[in-house]
Amino acid sequence: MRLLDAYGPGLDQDLLINASADLPVAHNVFLPAPRWFAQSYSTCLPYRAGAGLVVVGLLPPDRRGPGPSLDAMRAAVIEGTTFGVAVSTMLGRWEPIGTLRLRGPLSNADVSFDPWNTGGGLLPATWLNRLRREAYRQSRLGRGAPPAG
Repeated sequence: MRLLDAYGPGLDQDLLINASADLPVAHNVFLPAPRWFAQSYSTCLPYRAGAGLVVVGLLPPDRRGPGPSLDAMRAAVIEGTTFGVAVSTMLGRWEPIGTLRLRGPLSNADVSFDPWNTGGGLLPATWLNRLRREAYRQSRLGRGAPPAG
């Protein structure tokens, strides 16, 4: 998920989101998703926010998501799909903090997401995220992409 201009023009927030569950500890685990938008989604790995660690998540829309085809998912997004945005401590439950509305795909969008595109006091935490930082740096180098901002 990319939040365009979250911290000012050209300063985006990237969050890598995986299917998970709305249960303590379970939103730190990757789970299979049989339908689009049918369950919670989570960064799974923590971010430091202030003095604590949180995972960031998306709560599913009220309307059950479409089946597994990409065309069905795209049609649902174009129609309008709304997720709740939530945070949780590593052992807690989701606490809603906002709303994310999807209204259609971006054309010619840069899809080279990086969890280290961040700001506003939100910083990837733990050794797993430090390993991830190097993996994304190497991926950019391998593709001939410019270094992260």
